Amino acid sequence: MLRILPICLKIINTILFPIIIIFFYPKTEYWQDKDDLRNVNSHLSGYFKVITIELLEKPMSHNEILKLVYHFKIRLGNLIDKEYTEKDLGKDITFAIEHDIVKEKDGKVFLTLRGREIAKFLQKIVNIVMDTFFSEKMVSIISILLLVLLSILKIQFGMASDCAGLIADGINNMMGSVSYILFWLGSTSALFGKYLIAPIIAVLAMIGLKKFDKEKIFALYYIILMFISFYMIAMASINKIKNPGPVEQSINIFIFSALCAIVMLILSIYQFESGMKLSNFMLMCRSIDSRNHCFMSLLICFVIILSILAEIFNITWLYYGDAIASVIIGLLIIYSALEMSFEFFKSRSERTIVSHFMGREEKKAEKKIIMRWIMGLLRETPLTKQQLEDKFTQQFLKETPKVLIISGFGYNPKSFVNMGQYLDQLIKEKKLILKLDNKYYLPLV
Repeated sequence: MLRILPICLKIINTILFPIIIIFFYPKTEYWQDKDDLRNVNSHLSGYFKVITIELLEKPMSHNEILKLVYHFKIRLGNLIDKEYTEKDLGKDITFAIEHDIVKEKDGKVFLTLRGREIAKFLQKIVNIVMDTFFSEKMVSIISILLLVLLSILKIQFGMASDCAGLIADGINNMMGSVSYILFWLGSTSALFGKYLIAPIIAVLAMIGLKKFDKEKIFALYYIILMFISFYMIAMASINKIKNPGPVEQSINIFIFSALCAIVMLILSIYQFESGMKLSNFMLMCRSIDSRNHCFMSLLICFVIILSILAEIFNITWLYYGDAIASVIIGLLIIYSALEMSFEFFKSRSERTIVSHFMGREEKKAEKKIIMRWIMGLLRETPLTKQQLEDKFTQQFLKETPKVLIISGFGYNPKSFVNMGQYLDQLIKEKKLILKLDNKYYLPLV
């Protein structure tokens, strides 16, 4: 969840924190009033708020604080570009001392009672945001509302404009809405869930498959609905092939499809990141479907351009682009259904992860983080592979900033990683040199 965190922190810092202080925060204990707390909070940097959460655990020296900020930045893949120097830290500490948030003694910075109050409240807000906006319930509510709205609009606009691609996408949206509602009812109603799950469990048991959890049973319902939507789209595609024609109201449909693509891209990222955070296979399946809806909407935009060109230049065969788009949408759906079917039958011991553009981006970001961390260590002194592995185990794994732990964001590995593959890659890219003493060096510039 690397890419979302800077946005989340900005929202917490600039919007949620002041609102909650005003409307939901009880009477302040060590501050003059809420306005005093809100005013001081607005002048604290985002980095220093991260620092205050860490200072709840123990006092820290300036070097320890700067090291904390370094680990915070590097675990985000340097997504936050702003540097934080000794000079910036000095300004923040001076401001915090003036407002009785921190004090310095024996080279250590520690929180005052006022500082502990604001740090605890910030930590509470992070927990609330993560537990609310990235909960399965909230993701489901937002997804259902968007899918129902877009399925209605797409089918209506598709029929009005005679656009088979838009109708196909609307049908797929509708099936997604139905499956989401079934999952919602099955999760919230024990009786309804029993009647949804029991038949599938019986069928799976008959063919020798047992011990599937509820989440995967509902995923199977979703996969079945994807096959049904593929059949309905195939019918719409055949009709369009038999009766080719222009897309009516092409400009309006183009704008609508472009907006749908943006909405579904955001929803896909949100579902994927939430699914990864919650280790929820169903949400990751949803993210694939939302990703496909984004591609479909972009494809429809392309089809509309073809339809406009066909009318302008009287090239009638370009009208078949709409039918082809509908076929492509159907193929995307059947591919995703087969992909999720494969994941469905994986054993529980195997890691379940569906392919997704965000997943690939996460892997790339993790790779960059490890490689930057290696190069940062080697700037200080050359090290062997064993020494790097020891430092990773003894330092990197144990020095995760608290805000990343409570939020579940950032790169926070739980176990040892294969250091050799990253070192080999850096040598291949000529960013490292391995000498005869078996130590890795940075090349001379």
